[in-house]
Amino acid sequence: MVLPCICRAKCLISSQLVLRNINALKSLFNYLTQETENKDGECYFYRNVFSKIKVTKEKVTANSRAKKISSVVLSDNEIDEFLHFVKFEYEKYLTTRQKSVFLRDKERDIAIISMLLGSGIRVSEIANLLIHDINFKKEQIDIIRKGNKEDTVLVLPSALAALEDYLKIRTERYKTATSMHYVFVTKYQGIAQPISVRAIQNLVGKYTKAFNSQGNALNSGKGLSPHKFRHTFASEWIRTGGNLVLLRDQLGHSSIETTTKYTNLSAAEGKKVIDKMDESRK
Repeated sequence: MVLPCICRAKCLISSQLVLRNINALKSLFNYLTQETENKDGECYFYRNVFSKIKVTKEKVTANSRAKKISSVVLSDNEIDEFLHFVKFEYEKYLTTRQKSVFLRDKERDIAIISMLLGSGIRVSEIANLLIHDINFKKEQIDIIRKGNKEDTVLVLPSALAALEDYLKIRTERYKTATSMHYVFVTKYQGIAQPISVRAIQNLVGKYTKAFNSQGNALNSGKGLSPHKFRHTFASEWIRTGGNLVLLRDQLGHSSIETTTKYTNLSAAEGKKVIDKMDESRK
C-alpha cells in the first residue's frame, strides 16, 4: 500500500523538476534572443527554440494549495519565538569566532528578517532597497518589482524599528562610503558591498536550522526561506481581516487570482464554520 504512494510522489517530483528545467531554458533562450548583445550589437540567437515547447501545469485545488502553504507559514507565537531566539539565544551556541561575526551582523540580520516578515516583499526587493527608498514617517518603502516596475508598500512599525536600529550602526560597523546607497550591506575583503540574494537566503536558513536544532517545533523541523516569510505575512494579513485587493497590491501580484490562494489557508477556521452550520440545524 505504501509503495504506490512513494512512486506517485517520486513521479510528481520528477515532473515538477522537468517543468522547472524547461521554464529555465525558455527564460535563458528568451534572454539570449531578446536582451543580450554581442560586440556587433546583435542578439546571440535569432530564434528561441524553446518557445514552442508546450508544458502542462499540474492542476491543484485551492484547498490543496492552501494546505501546502499552511505547512510553511509561522503562527504569531512562532514569529515571536523565532525573533526572540535570534536576538537573545542564538549566540549562546556559537564558538568565539562565530559569535564575533554574528555580533557584527546581528542588527542587520534582525532588520532583514523583520522587514521580510513585516512587509511581505520578495528577497530581491529587500536586497535592492536603497537608503532614500525608506519613509519612516509614512511607514512605507519604495521598491523595484519584477519587470523593473516601481512600487510602494507599507511596513509594520516594529520592522521599521529594527531597521532603525541597524541604520544607527551601519556606517561605523561596515565602514560604508557615502556613495553606498544600498541599505543592507556586507563586508568583503574589508570593503562594504551590497548583500546578495543568496546571502540573505543563507542567513535565514542558518537561523531557522539553529532554531529547530534546539528542540523548537518550527514547522516540524523544516527550514524556512524569505519566500516562506512572504507566505507568513500574507496569511497573517488575511487572518487579521485584511482586504484581498490591498494584499494583492502589497505583494505585487499581477492578478488577484494569485492572491486568492491565501484565502483558504486555515483548516481550523473551516472547521469552525462547519460546526456553526451544524449547530444551526439542530
